[in-house]
Amino acid sequence: MRESGFRVFYDDIKVSFKFAVKNVLSFFLGMLGVLIVTAIFVGLMLGLFVITVIFLLPGGIADFIQVFVIIITAFAEWPSPTSLGIIVLLLVPLLLPVFVAIGALYGMSREIIESEGTSAEGVFTWYSRRFFPLAGGGFVIFLVAIVPLALLFGYAFQALGGDIDGMNEVLLIATSILWFVTTTGLLSMMFPGIIDGLTVKQAAARSVKMGVKYLDRVFSVWLFFLLLVFALVAPLIWPYHLYWLFGTYNLDFYPVIVVLFILFIVVPAMAIAQSRVYLVLSSEEDEIPVTDEGVDETEKWGANN
Repeated sequence: MRESGFRVFYDDIKVSFKFAVKNVLSFFLGMLGVLIVTAIFVGLMLGLFVITVIFLLPGGIADFIQVFVIIITAFAEWPSPTSLGIIVLLLVPLLLPVFVAIGALYGMSREIIESEGTSAEGVFTWYSRRFFPLAGGGFVIFLVAIVPLALLFGYAFQALGGDIDGMNEVLLIATSILWFVTTTGLLSMMFPGIIDGLTVKQAAARSVKMGVKYLDRVFSVWLFFLLLVFALVAPLIWPYHLYWLFGTYNLDFYPVIVVLFILFIVVPAMAIAQSRVYLVLSSEEDEIPVTDEGVDETEKWGANN
């Protein structure tokens, strides 16, 4: 099953959407719960930041106001490199619970592939069991895929005097897309690896190795979901697509349907597909048969991890 080709790609996508639809209620309840927990974590971190500034720094409220002004100034000066550093320092602690929430979905996906089912409670098990490795994995992806793009735009903005257009704009956008697709594709097996019990470093190394060795298998799945999300979101960014598709610019229900479909069908399907590909590719030594229904019932690879 490590061979590639359209049939293998079709099976990966078909199985992922089949299981995503079959377990949509579990994913819905699990994601809803995780979103609530994530919001609580983010709120606690914001509260901790405010309390630290007000009560632990000598200036109290005055220091808090000063820090707040620095933050507002950083956003106003974006995309300068200095503002980038401040924004990243602020965003990373807030994004860590989000990374964990995304990673926990891969735990549910692993359960689905191995047993063809999961429960809403399962996501909380993975959320608590692998919190720090998942947070670390998300941080690595953010550091590798996003931060360099922000730096690129910041320095380009400064070098060109704040005027990015014409060929410069085309080259900048093309470079950014190439970097984002390549880096995220190479790291797309990272969350499945962490769920498998690997450390962040081991998961990153294995993901990159798989991405290079099985380039077509890994990237075909990743590119499919990227393009699918882009196709669904495009009418929201460029409204004339709505007219091209539906003959009208006014479809108030479209954003709601698209957001719900992406959150509760596309994202779970992507996690299932990538987890399935990871299981197949990592079974090189174990030679575990994988059918269209997931992992063979007689040898559920990793079930005891």
